[in-house]
Amino acid sequence: MPRHHVQHWVYGGPASCDNGALLCERHHTAVHESGFDTARSGTARWHTYRPDGSEILPRAPRYPLRL
Repeated sequence: MPRHHVQHWVYGGPASCDNGALLCERHHTAVHESGFDTARSGTARWHTYRPDGSEILPRAPRYPLRL
């Protein structure tokens, strides 16, 4: 699984776990070649943005989970 630097090292991003995200190959390519972006909030929640800057919000499950 490719490791993605949230703030690229070329622009001063540290080479640390806090500045990294594990992305599958498809999503790593989308970030680097299609203009998508990722960011982490102060609560450690990940945010994903489309090339137009709008956030891709998580969807609720279709069916309630049963325990």
